[in-house]
Amino acid sequence: MLQYIYNSYIFEWCHNSWLAIQKNLTSVPNTPNTPNTPNTPNTPNTPNTPNTPNTPNTNTLPESEIEESPVGLQNFYYLSLIRESKTTWSIHGLWPQTDINTYPTYCRKVSFEASQLSPILDKLEQYWYSQGKTIPLDEKFWQHEWQKHGSCVYTEMTELEYFNNTIELYELALELDLPEQFYNEQSKKCLIPVNQKLQFITPN
Repeated sequence: MLQYIYNSYIFEWCHNSWLAIQKNLTSVPNTPNTPNTPNTPNTPNTPNTPNTPNTPNTNTLPESEIEESPVGLQNFYYLSLIRESKTTWSIHGLWPQTDINTYPTYCRKVSFEASQLSPILDKLEQYWYSQGKTIPLDEKFWQHEWQKHGSCVYTEMTELEYFNNTIELYELALELDLPEQFYNEQSKKCLIPVNQKLQFITPN
């Protein structure tokens, strides 16, 4: 009898010990693998700023060239002259201005044909010539003025009209003695303001 009780006790102790071991084994959770830290996504490339088609260049005149102009002018022209001597002047160009400080250039694509200027060629060579004073160099100069400034006129003009209007303004400016009034000794330039109706704008 005692042997039976002893054996039962040993069996119970072994059984309970086994259950305890099993419980401990099953109660310790497996430590999950730490997930990989996701890679920080690549910063997307900043898209290229698209080119703005047919956008005219905006330029700024130095202060030394605008001090003689009436303040507050907008969307007008400068008749630009060059002093050749004490009493003579030549044409540099007719330049559209946004205001007295800034001006647009190359506003639209225009073609240049020297043959279109044949009706006024004699006056162009007399008043509006390049430093080289030869027909090939003069034509390059006129082409430059037409493409850079003539492409930005406020009222539609043909190539011939642009150059002829400028010559007429030049001749009238000489009659009115405007070059002396608007000549800037500091910059050595003469910029005479003209409104969109191609009339001179004089200081108040």
